[in-house]
Amino acid sequence: MAVGSGLRCRFNAVWRAMACLALLLLSLQPYAYAQRNDAAAIVGNRPMQEVIVTGVQPGSLADMARSISVITADDIAMAAATDLTELLAQQSNIVVNSFSTGAKFSRLDIRGSGDTSVSNVLTLIDGVKVNTPDLAGTDFSIIALEQIDRIEIVRGANSVRYGSGASQGVINIITQPLEEGRRFAVRQKLGSFGQRGSTATGSVANNNLRFSTIGSLNKIDGYRDNSALDTQYFQFNTDVTLSDRAQFFLKHRVYQDHYQLPGPLSLAALNQGLVDRRASNVPSQGNTDDRSYYSRFNYQDDNSFKLDLTANYRQRENGFAFAGDFDPDYLTLRHLQLNGALTAWTPSQRLQYGAGFDFEKANYRRASGRSEIAGLETIRGEFITRAAYLFAQYKILDNLSLSVGYRHDATHNRFLKDRLDRDLASSLCETALLPGVGIIAIPQTCPFGRTQLDREDDRWYSDAVESGLILNISERLNSYISVARTFRNPNVDELALGPDTRSLQPQSASRVEIGFRYRGERLDLLLNYFLSSTRREIVFRPTDSIAGRNINFDKTIDRSGLELELTGYISDALSLTWNLGYVDAQTPDGLEIPLVPKYNTSLAMRYRPTERLGLSWVALHVDERLDGNDFNNNQFERLDAYTVVNMRMAVSSPDQQWELALGINNALDKDYIPTGYSGAVYPAPGRSLYGEIRYEIN
Repeated sequence: MAVGSGLRCRFNAVWRAMACLALLLLSLQPYAYAQRNDAAAIVGNRPMQEVIVTGVQPGSLADMARSISVITADDIAMAAATDLTELLAQQSNIVVNSFSTGAKFSRLDIRGSGDTSVSNVLTLIDGVKVNTPDLAGTDFSIIALEQIDRIEIVRGANSVRYGSGASQGVINIITQPLEEGRRFAVRQKLGSFGQRGSTATGSVANNNLRFSTIGSLNKIDGYRDNSALDTQYFQFNTDVTLSDRAQFFLKHRVYQDHYQLPGPLSLAALNQGLVDRRASNVPSQGNTDDRSYYSRFNYQDDNSFKLDLTANYRQRENGFAFAGDFDPDYLTLRHLQLNGALTAWTPSQRLQYGAGFDFEKANYRRASGRSEIAGLETIRGEFITRAAYLFAQYKILDNLSLSVGYRHDATHNRFLKDRLDRDLASSLCETALLPGVGIIAIPQTCPFGRTQLDREDDRWYSDAVESGLILNISERLNSYISVARTFRNPNVDELALGPDTRSLQPQSASRVEIGFRYRGERLDLLLNYFLSSTRREIVFRPTDSIAGRNINFDKTIDRSGLELELTGYISDALSLTWNLGYVDAQTPDGLEIPLVPKYNTSLAMRYRPTERLGLSWVALHVDERLDGNDFNNNQFERLDAYTVVNMRMAVSSPDQQWELALGINNALDKDYIPTGYSGAVYPAPGRSLYGEIRYEIN
C-alpha cells in the first residue's frame, strides 16, 4: 500500500473513533446529570463569556473568530505533564520537536511550519514576547508549571496585534495573580535520571499593595550521557493599586543555567542495534544568563475607555562549546519592547474600537569565541521595529458581530558579519628584513583589524489585515469565519545564510478560518477548519556549499487542516478530553514539508473522586514525519510515528496545606524519535518516575 493511502486509512480510522467517542459522551450525559453534586467537581460548565486577553483587545470567547484553546490553573494542576512543552503537546496541531531532556531545547510547531516554527509561532509571558531573534527559539525552561495561572493558545493569524512571528499562532502564558494575605509554599521534587528540584514561593498582599517572590533550583543528569541541566530561577513581583481605576505592575526575573547536549545519533545505527540510544555523540555544553525587567500600567474608565502601557527590557547571554573547544561561542541579546493600546466603547456597548503602537529594538551579537584571536568571526544584528495598529468590533445584531484590524509595520534591520584578522598594513607592526624579499611585517606583532565578510542594511514595510464574523447561535453555541493577511520577517540566522545575490524578503500569507464552538454543561466542543497560502516563504535549501542557503521560495506553499477538541464531563468527578489536529502542508509540486506530521491526537482522562485525590492519564500520538533535511521527500528514512502514555496521581491533606504527587512519563517505555536531520536523530527519554511534595502556609 502506498504511503499516501496508508495515511488516509489511518486518518479515516481516527475519524471513526472520534465519532464513536462523541456518541458515547452524548449518551452518558443523562447519567452524568443524575450524579450527586457533593463530589469534587472537575471543572465543567465553562461559560462562552470566558475572557480571552490574547489579541488586539480582551474579549469574551463568544466574540473571538479564532481557534482558541484555554488551559486553566485547574487543568495544569491535574495534568499528567512535568513541564510546559509536555502540557502543550497534548493540544491539537501543536507538535514538539525536542533535542534533549526537558523543555529547554524543545520547539513548538503550530499548523505545520516545520523547522521555521520558532519564527512563525510567538510565545508570550504575560503578553511580552520571549522569542529570540534567531533560530534558537523560546527557552521554555524559564517558567515552571506551578507559576502559571492559565495559558491561551490562539492559532492562526495574530500579526495585527503582535507583528512578525505570530503568523501561525500565539501561546500566551499568564502567570498567577497575587492574592490577599500572606502565603508561603515549598515544593520538593525527585525523579528518574537524577532529577531533583526545590521551589519556594512567598507573597504578602493587602487591598492596595502586593509583593511576591519565587525561587527554584533544579537539576537533572539526563536520560542520555552528557545531557545534564542545572537551573536557577528567581522572580520578584510588585502590584500596586493606585486607585479604583489604575494599577501598576513591576516584575524582575533572573534565570541561569548550565547545560550539556549529547548530540545526535545515527538512525541507521540505532535501528541495527549498533549504538545505545542513551549514548552521547559529539557532546557539547553551555550556559545561560537571562534577565528581564517588566512594568505595566493600566487605567480603565468603566464607561468609556481603557489605557494599557507596557515596557519590558531583556538581556540574555549564552555561551556554547562543542567537544574539544576551549573558547566557546558566545551570544548576547539586548531587547527592549514598548507597547501601548487605547480601547474605547460607545455607551450602548455595540461598538468597541481602538489603536495601539509597538516599538522594539533588539541588539544581537554572536562570536565564535571570546578570546582575541585571529579568525574570530562575529555576527552583529540590530532590529528596530515601529508599528501602529487599529481595531474595531461592531455588533451588527445582538447575536452577530464583525471584527476588523489593520497594522502597518516598519522594520529597520542592520546585519554585519566580520572576522578578526591581523592588520599587516598597520604602522604599529614590528618589521624584519628578509634577505631577497625586503622589509616585511611580523604578523604576530600587528594589531587586530576587522575584515567585513557580509553586510546588509534593509528596511521592510509590511501590512497585516484581519477580519472576522461571529454568529452567536445561542448562549452556548457560536460559529465564525475569519480572513487575514499576515507577514513574517527574516531572523538573524536566516540572514547569515541568506541568498548570495540578494537579501531575504519578508514572507506573507493569506488565511481563512471557519469553525464553531460549543460550551455545554457537560460537553465542550471546538471544530475549526483553516486554509493558508504563503508567498515568498523563507525556507532552507541545500546548495553546492556545505552549509546551504535560506531562500524565499519562488512558489506559494499551501496548508490546510483542522482542529477538533472534545471534552465530556461524564460526572462531577470524571472528564475525558480528545484533541485532534490535522494539517496538510505541501509545496506546489506535491512535496511535504519536513518535520510536519499529518496529524497529532491525544486522549486525556481526569478523575477527582474527592477534593483530596486526583488521578490523570494521557495518551499522545504523533504521526510519522520527514527527516528535517529531506526536502525532496526521498533522501532519508522517515521518523516513525509514536505514542506516549503519561500518568499522575496526587493526594492532599483535608486543609489542602500539603500535597503529594507521583507520576510516570512514557509509562510504556517506548523508544521514539521527536526530531532528526540528515539521518542523525535525537532519541527521547524512556520511562521515568517522579514524585513531588508541596507544603503551603496561609
